[in-house]
Amino acid sequence: MHRGNVSTSQESMSYYVRNRNSLLKDLDKVSRHVRKVLESEMDASQVNQIVTESRKEYDRIIPMIPDIQGRRIHFISIWLAAHGCWP
Repeated sequence: MHRGNVSTSQESMSYYVRNRNSLLKDLDKVSRHVRKVLESEMDASQVNQIVTESRKEYDRIIPMIPDIQGRRIHFISIWLAAHGCWP
């Protein structure tokens, strides 16, 4: 069954899974800034490892992010950012 351009399988996916590529691109943007800071403290191979492992872990946990929808998402995003959990 289809509703508009969204298939049933897409409807069952969370917002975060549907937007995985965009979220990973956002992380990549943040990582470029973090990379600069880290490179002032450690060698490039360590920085590459941290950035690579962080991206893999973020990609792994995207399906685990609860899809709470609605107005609460704005509050949750602010809360996560304030606690250093959101890029």
